[in-house]
Amino acid sequence: MSNCIRIPSTLEGFINTETELRKTVSGREMYLLNGKLADTERKSCPKCGCKMHIHDVYEVNLRHLCLGKRLTAVRFDKNRYICPCCGESSMQEVPF
Repeated sequence: MSNCIRIPSTLEGFINTETELRKTVSGREMYLLNGKLADTERKSCPKCGCKMHIHDVYEVNLRHLCLGKRLTAVRFDKNRYICPCCGESSMQEVPF
């Protein structure tokens, strides 16, 4: 399944780019909603105020409410920021 489904709770800030139907280890079916977070924030360093840069990205998998009898999970990348001026680091906020 390569088209998108709309999550009933419409997760704020999550953009669903692809939906897969997968089998879990236990044999249940699961919707895997792949997407990205809307990165609308201009991240400033909380210590010195400089503009922070994306330092690293890692994948996040979160369970969501079941849709019918199927499990549901949300997958997206989350940014880690670093300040080039003072070295302070922080994580991208997840709005939901």
